[in-house]
Amino acid sequence: PRELADYCLAVAEATGTPPDYAGVALLGTASGLIGATLAVRLQPGTDGWSERPLLYACVVADPSAGKTPAQNAVERPANRASKRAGGPPTFITDTTVEALAPLLKKRPRGVCLTVDEIAGWVGSF
Repeated sequence: PRELADYCLAVAEATGTPPDYAGVALLGTASGLIGATLAVRLQPGTDGWSERPLLYACVVADPSAGKTPAQNAVERPANRASKRAGGPPTFITDTTVEALAPLLKKRPRGVCLTVDEIAGWVGSF
């Protein structure tokens, strides 16, 4: 939608980054906000195969290329709205499997995990 494209361009201008940095963050944030509330039924008319909007998104660029400021600019408004709604957070930045289980029990829609460095997240497996 034009409004989201305009927002990505505004973030790009404000952070001095390419608009795709904000676009990738926007896709991941939207996926996290939708969570488990919707699913696409891939076999219409049956109780068969359906998929939730689970999305792994990352921007790969040189250090200090502005990835984090663009990501923060996109996530900040969604995070504020999530906090105003009350309950446990929708957006988390650091967790363990042990800490995640009780959080997901309180938030069946799911959560959106954002990490600054993908290598650290992959290494945590």
